[in-house]
Amino acid sequence: MLGKSWGPVGPIAPDRLRPAGLFIGEIPGNQEDNMPRQERCKTDYPGVYYILGTFSATGKSEKIYYIYYRLGGRQIEEKAGRQFQDGMTPVRAAMIRSERMKGKAPSNRAGAGA
Repeated sequence: MLGKSWGPVGPIAPDRLRPAGLFIGEIPGNQEDNMPRQERCKTDYPGVYYILGTFSATGKSEKIYYIYYRLGGRQIEEKAGRQFQDGMTPVRAAMIRSERMKGKAPSNRAGAGA
């Protein structure tokens, strides 16, 4: 089997491969041109997640908290705040999420109200 590569179904003849690893007839850049979504990290509170960002004043790493909830049957994701810039904690983000779910506080998103 020397001179053959393995493809999704079996061995592929060398004349079917291109230098970029594409098969003949395959269009480059069609797979995933979009940047991958940044990894969300769970907290101990349901519906509260964070990503790591950079605090612009110091250049240090900080957590950016997001809340997820359903309102009127629609899934809503909102930014709750930044760790240093807004003094946000997972507990505060969970409280914001609770108020938004109960309808006591308006959503950050236009047209997301019930």
